[in-house]
Amino acid sequence: MIRQLIHVVSGTAWWMSVCALIAASFTVRADDLNDARIRVAINVFPAFIAARSVAPPHPEHIALVFADDGPKIAGIAYALYERLQKSQPKARLSLTRLDALQVSHASDPFTAVFLAQALDDREMKRLLTFARTHHVLSFSPLAGDIERGVLGGIAVSDRILPEVNLQSLIDHGIDLRPFFLKVSAHYEAIRQQ
Repeated sequence: MIRQLIHVVSGTAWWMSVCALIAASFTVRADDLNDARIRVAINVFPAFIAARSVAPPHPEHIALVFADDGPKIAGIAYALYERLQKSQPKARLSLTRLDALQVSHASDPFTAVFLAQALDDREMKRLLTFARTHHVLSFSPLAGDIERGVLGGIAVSDRILPEVNLQSLIDHGIDLRPFFLKVSAHYEAIRQQ
């Protein structure tokens, strides 16, 4: 009887180990997918900020927003800065913690926000309230953020397209050029009445 119990327990431990390894590989794969989306979005983002119908009166000032100091933030900032220098050499990039976004904007206004990390619902609500209140273009490369209310991002299918949340476009008070809207994927939220 004890021998059978040891066999069942060791078999269970083996399966739990297998499940843990599989879960770890999915976590790594999810991080790899987010990293890939961020790399692609860095190339799409300059087109987004250039697509505004009315350009800001001063050079672009972009906030690279993050919730905590992750190890990848500096690399994302460097890659985004390098890409912006090719298309908009006068653009400035500021690394800004979400909790300091309002204060930083008050001293040196932002024209756009590039989200570098996933946010929980409360943090996302803060970011979107800020963007709508100040008519700042919000952009996230992360899957699902367009559906949560971010104005722009990327649509990944058989090809990569800029994606626009049409309701957020109205809510943010930002106009984009018709051609850009024509070549972009659109997300239209179904509002409950």
